[in-house]
Amino acid sequence: MALLIMPDTTEKTIVISPTNRMVTYQQLVGGFFEVIPIFHPKYVYMIVDEEGKLKNKRRNRSATLAASGAIPKGCYIVGNAVLIEAHELE
Repeated sequence: MALLIMPDTTEKTIVISPTNRMVTYQQLVGGFFEVIPIFHPKYVYMIVDEEGKLKNKRRNRSATLAASGAIPKGCYIVGNAVLIEAHELE
């Protein structure tokens, strides 16, 4: 199970099919993605659009909070973010 966090604070639990995971991640975040290791009780990675700031995507406060400690102070997450468990990146 993965967690999709949208900039409007909507959160959805989603199932990522093992087939075409990478394409699914690109579709969910809206572009080529970057993987950020995070410190979370359940999820170990956050997937975000690597060019989200260049695309002027909206700031995602919930995702930024989930990534705190993993991103430099003053940085923030934009656009959709997908939190995944370790086996969902294999």
